[in-house]
Amino acid sequence: AAIHVFTSQIPFIFGIKAPRGISGAFKLRKFYIKLIRLLIHNINWISTAIGIISIIVLYLAKYLNERYKSKIRIILPCELILVIIGTVTSHFTKFHSKYSVSVVGEIKRGLPPLTIPPLNHINQLIVPAITIAAVSLSISISMAKMFSRKHGYKVSSNQELLAYGISNIVSSFFQCYPNAGSLSRSVVQEGSGGKTLLIGGFSSIVLGSVIIALTPLFRSLPMACLAAIIIVNLKGLLFQIKDFIFYFEISLLEC
Repeated sequence: AAIHVFTSQIPFIFGIKAPRGISGAFKLRKFYIKLIRLLIHNINWISTAIGIISIIVLYLAKYLNERYKSKIRIILPCELILVIIGTVTSHFTKFHSKYSVSVVGEIKRGLPPLTIPPLNHINQLIVPAITIAAVSLSISISMAKMFSRKHGYKVSSNQELLAYGISNIVSSFFQCYPNAGSLSRSVVQEGSGGKTLLIGGFSSIVLGSVIIALTPLFRSLPMACLAAIIIVNLKGLLFQIKDFIFYFEISLLEC
């Protein structure tokens, strides 16, 4: 999953459109072949520079945060600082209009209205809904157990199932997508210093405030900055390839 999330962010770093219409076996390999062809002819060097600089700065800032956290005792919000600097710089230098750098763009302001979900297509949706639920829950519970092992707490699968069920029922009245655990969002929150469930509530309040009143401020934010934030926070998950090597040396079956 971490590799797929990493792959999805590469086009934003290099300022190209992600390859579309790829299906069948070896989808990831086909994606990278098309991606390399696009990079040869369509790479946006300004977007690439923004992405690479953002990755380097964010990585160094996190390294310094970790090394001197006992002395400073205040974790600098590296991601927030990067977003602010990226947005302000992009706004005044006109990255999008002058250099065709991909930016967030216009975001619809306001929360969706409360409506009753239409039930006239339920017969056609029941099978896809079961499939989506099975995949979402398996990924979400796997992520929860992964973070629980890393931070030393226990996870109840029944409690997770109940929480996802309630959240999806409530969100259906607000025209939301089916919700589940997000790997990219979870690693960003963890990398930002989040330790408890309160981080989810706090981020929801901030996101709600942004949607209601502050969306125009982020329209100039380069997508390369957001991609850099996700890629840097995926570092710990990508390095879990060492576990694969460890289990491979012990037993091919376990691997």
